[in-house]
Amino acid sequence: MWPFDSPYPAVHPEDVGGLTYDYIIVGGGTAGTVLASRLSEEGSNVTVSVLVLERGPIADTWGNSVPLISGSLRPDTLAKKTMSAPFAQGNDREVIMMRAEGLGGGSRINGMLYNRGVPGDYDRWGHPEWCYEKMLPYFLKSETSLSHPASRVRGHTGPWVNQKFPNSLYRSISCAKTAAYTVGIPSVSDFNDPSVPAISTWDVDVLQTPSRKRVSVFSAFLPGHVAEARKKHLKICPETLVQRVVFQRGSGNGERPRAVGVEFRSANAKKSGKVLFAKARKEVIVCCGAMGSPQVLMLSGIGPSEHLRSHGIEVVFDSPGVGSYFKDHLGLPLVWSTPVDDSLRVLLAKPWRAAIEIVKYLITGGGIMSEPWASVTMFLPSRLISSTGHVSPAPTPSDLDVTNPKNIPDIEITPIPIDGVDPREDFIVPKGAFSFLITLLNPKSSGTVRLKSADPAEYALCDIGMMSDPADFGAMYKAVRLALRMAEEMKKQGYPFEGELLLPKSDSDGDIEAFMRQHARTTYHYSSSCRMARLDDAESPGVVDDELKVHGVDGLRVCDTSVSPDIIAAHPMALAVVMAERCADRILSQHT
Repeated sequence: MWPFDSPYPAVHPEDVGGLTYDYIIVGGGTAGTVLASRLSEEGSNVTVSVLVLERGPIADTWGNSVPLISGSLRPDTLAKKTMSAPFAQGNDREVIMMRAEGLGGGSRINGMLYNRGVPGDYDRWGHPEWCYEKMLPYFLKSETSLSHPASRVRGHTGPWVNQKFPNSLYRSISCAKTAAYTVGIPSVSDFNDPSVPAISTWDVDVLQTPSRKRVSVFSAFLPGHVAEARKKHLKICPETLVQRVVFQRGSGNGERPRAVGVEFRSANAKKSGKVLFAKARKEVIVCCGAMGSPQVLMLSGIGPSEHLRSHGIEVVFDSPGVGSYFKDHLGLPLVWSTPVDDSLRVLLAKPWRAAIEIVKYLITGGGIMSEPWASVTMFLPSRLISSTGHVSPAPTPSDLDVTNPKNIPDIEITPIPIDGVDPREDFIVPKGAFSFLITLLNPKSSGTVRLKSADPAEYALCDIGMMSDPADFGAMYKAVRLALRMAEEMKKQGYPFEGELLLPKSDSDGDIEAFMRQHARTTYHYSSSCRMARLDDAESPGVVDDELKVHGVDGLRVCDTSVSPDIIAAHPMALAVVMAERCADRILSQHT
């Protein structure tokens, strides 16, 4: 890592244009980085050649390893902002969409939560090869848990390190945890254990080293020394813009178009805009996330035919499901004013404190700089919340069995020591702030991803579709009332709230609905826009099969959370990693 190590062994677009590789990976994000690492491992198989084309930089810097600094959404970080389409259900607001551009993708900037989801989530998909028991070996393969003992469900030999975060530095968070217990939400030690009940408060597992550095998939799976050792057969090409996947047309007689390579150019506007081509001997794998992967497919001629033709793109295969089932978890912040010293905003209000915290982190690895945005969170099924916001006991233990898809938690409530509003809102916090961020984990609403133009440099337009299905409101009404009740419990403990900053006018359905329409936001958990399903699936046409191979063509796969048949009731980073782990296994088994 800068400034002490040798430069990362990256290549430039002109270095790889005109050459042939076994596999070309389009997108070096969370899934793409893991896939590149596994495909390029030297084992019993003949070493394969892999080219990774990533739009963002390597950015192997000290700041990108510090949890708070790397998680910042400032313009100079790897976080890139775009605006959604105005959505009617949200008072025609646009909300900020976030993507990470850089090797390692979202794992470089997110909240670092290691959250697999519950068994029922995977089993409800109806794809036997992607059920929880088939996925569990890949969770174990990828992780090293520092806080949980060796067991059938926790790994201790993988490159991706996680551990429980110690007690939060903020009094508000400990008070919120006590309030959750008071209202009937029990604490569990390991929410990633498939035997936990459907309702629980959890001290989160975070992806950090013992010295409290961020563990991204970049630092875990493709750090500099690994890339250096493999540089003869693994070429990592950052700051590269992919134009399209190139197909060789079938000659008739049922022969399908085949992906044979990728056109690309430098993403740096100051450099040559010459379009280059690299050939794929075996496969092209698109790993650009739930906003980027459908865009690459459509630019390449795979997507809804009428939409492609409207942008002058020749249709290779009419695939109406591409970009047509976009999902995200709806987030809704309730915000109170707090003493500034008990809020993350202290770093803005008192710059000298920020300097102290940086020194503290350099010396001890502790302090505010090491703390994730969320160190505690709560999951529960909304059917256990009464209409007045009270938690009811489950009738029987089987009603909390998360191996049953009927018991999947559909609500998450996360206490955070700052305002949790959409960054675009004109929201001024005079002092400190505390939020309960309420998240709808199993939304029925879905949106779309569509091209703005045929220019690959222009981000696709996302209509998030939040609240388009009325079924999403009922659970949120109850969750808001529960969060308000927990805030009252915090006051009873003596927590010194200084005022109400962003709350519904009342706890009536109508006022909560109006509040949702004005303040609901994305949680950046994008999913399902290239879903794994049959082409004629009744829910929404599929884009890939169970091997993640794109319908209608050969030699092309998609591997990231865009292929999820439906969004999981969890933070999706761990899912992206195990999808890549499993995809790599399937690719290598089919080509050796």
